[in-house]
Amino acid sequence: MGEPKEAMFAMVELSTRLLPEDRPRYLMGVGHPEDLVAAMGLGVDLFDCVYPTRTGRFGSAWCRRDGST
Repeated sequence: MGEPKEAMFAMVELSTRLLPEDRPRYLMGVGHPEDLVAAMGLGVDLFDCVYPTRTGRFGSAWCRRDGST
């Protein structure tokens, strides 16, 4: 989205407070695992981003650091 993450998450927090809780709340363009977790904590329900698919296509995978499943 271009702005610093602090500004982005401030807007996500404001938006999710203004949107109805009984409807899905969608965030586009966020795909890094830590950002997904932060956005879910702010009330986002749906995501759409090319990053996870693109990294998988080039042979990368995300997994837990401790190796557990």
